[in-house]
This record gives sequence, C-alpha cells and structure tokens, in this order.
Amino acid sequence: MLKKILAFALALLVVASMAACSRDGEDDKEKDNDGQQTEQNNPEGNGEQTPPDTTDPDPDQTPEQPPEQTPDVTPPADPEAGMTEVSEEVYATVTVDLRSAPEVSVDNVVGILRYGQRATRTKVSEEWSKITYQESEYFVASNCLALYDASIELPGDDPVVDPVPGDDDPVTPDTSDFVTLDTPETVYVVAESALNLRSAPGMDGEIKLKVGFGVAMERVALNNTWSRVEYNGVTYYAFSEFLTTDDISGEGYTELAAPQTMYVTASSLWIRYYPSMIEAAKVPYTVLEGLHYGDAVQCIAISPDSAWARVLIGGNEYYVGYQHLALVAPDGGETTPEVPVIPGK
Repeated sequence: MLKKILAFALALLVVASMAACSRDGEDDKEKDNDGQQTEQNNPEGNGEQTPPDTTDPDPDQTPEQPPEQTPDVTPPADPEAGMTEVSEEVYATVTVDLRSAPEVSVDNVVGILRYGQRATRTKVSEEWSKITYQESEYFVASNCLALYDASIELPGDDPVVDPVPGDDDPVTPDTSDFVTLDTPETVYVVAESALNLRSAPGMDGEIKLKVGFGVAMERVALNNTWSRVEYNGVTYYAFSEFLTTDDISGEGYTELAAPQTMYVTASSLWIRYYPSMIEAAKVPYTVLEGLHYGDAVQCIAISPDSAWARVLIGGNEYYVGYQHLALVAPDGGETTPEVPVIPGK
C-alpha cells in the first residue's frame, strides 16, 4: 500500500513539472513577440508605442531644395589634336579631296588636289595632313601625299633631269627579242606614283628619269615585258604594265559654249578622273562610284571621237562615256538638276 501511495505521488510530481515547462515556453514566446512589437513601434525602447506622424506640413515653410548641379559641359575636341607641326613640301600621289576638317564627310569637301600638284604641309598625323595650297588651308588624307622629290617629273613641271644620250652606258642593252613597231604609238604612264625610265630593259637598268601619271611618250618597240620609248628626244626603257595607249590627257576636247544638262541612259555609269578604260584593279583611284539611270550631269566638253564627255559633278571635273548620255530625260521620268556625287579620300 505504501508503494502505491509513493508511486501516485511521484506521478503527480511529474505531471506538475511538465505543466510548468509548457507555461514557461508559452510565456517566453509571448514575451518575445511583445518585445519585437515594442521595438518596432518605439525604437527608443521606453515601452510606449509612437503613433505615426499625420501632421500636415507648414504651407509657409519652403521645402528644402537639393543643391544645384552644374551641368558637365565637355568642350569640343580639338580636330588638330595629335597632329605634329612640320614644314615640308609635298605633292598629291593621287587626285584627292581637299577638306575643311580632318574627317570623312560629304559636307566638308571644298575642292580637289590633282595628282602632281604641290602644297606645303604644316601639320601631320598618321591619318591626316594639314596643308597650305594657293594661300588657303585644307586637310588631306596623309596616305595620298608624298614628300616632293625634285627628281620626279610631275604633270605641268618642266623636266628637272634632262640626260643627254651618249656613250656613257658601259654595256649595250640586249634587245634582240624586241619587236619594232611600224609606226610609233603614243602611250601614257599609269603608274600610281612615278614610273622609272631606264637605260636598259630589266631591273638592273640604270634609272635615268622618273615620270608621273599621265605623262605621254612614244613607244617604238617592245617585248613581252618592256617597252622602248622616246621621251624628249631620248630613248629609254619602261615597264610595259604601267603604260597604256588610252588617251588620258583630256586634251583636244571641244568645249561647249555653256554647260549642257544631260541624262544617264545606262543602268549604271562609272565616273572617272581620266578619260580611259584603264582597269580599276590596275589604277584603283581613277574610277569612282557610278551614276544611275536618269541621273543628270552638266556636260562641258566632248572628246574628238565623241567617246568621252567631260562633266561637272559637285563642282569638280570628271569624265564619263558620252554614248551613255542623252539630252532628254529617259522615259520622261523625274530627274535631279545635278547629282551630288562626292569622291572619297
């Protein structure tokens, strides 16, 4: 009996202990929740909840304005930055645009510098050169200029070197494979920079003279590679690849009394610096982007054989095939008074 009483008392003690643990846990949880709510409503921790501020702002009080920010204005870049000052005489190795600024744009082309024309370079960078030409300043692509060499005869220049034929050549050139022409023919230089005229055919022939693009001479004989030519009464040998029988001088044309508006009848028509069918791959800078059917140009002169027309485009002179022009607009379609074609650098 005593054992039963002790067991019953022990069971009551265990139940009471479990109930106390359960109440302590619930109390702690409620306490934690109340503590979090108190801290959120009253960050100062004084046990009171702070009501939200619902007071209207004072209408007489000027709201605080953020400080004014000065706009970041970047000054325009100096177009001549990075250019080096120089003072040197240069000449155009191709016909190239004269520009008012050192950048490629149709809006800054103000003229052209033709092959062989000389100017004074005052500033230079890898891409652009600033030059003085006819008392005005322009920008030109640097890769279209070269330092002037007095030994190169350029179009319009008087011959600088005038060798006299004589017995100063120690070895008589071997021309046994040359074919003499029945009638000498006029040929023109199409070398991009200058063509060497030599004392003998072959790369070991002494260079006697350098002549520029467009220079005319008489060819009297040739083999598969070289031509024997006569220039200013002197016999030389020149590489045949850089000679053409196409007349690229543009001389002997019939000038019109006034520019005549004419229209393109071909689907496309090349614009050329020289009146010649020289392949673009051989002398790439002689051919520009073409005109199109119905485009209008101003014709100012016609070649003696009526094969070429000298025309004005964008204020500059070029050449196109005359047989592809007509006085009347094709199909009566709308045309523009003048096509604003501007050559690249």
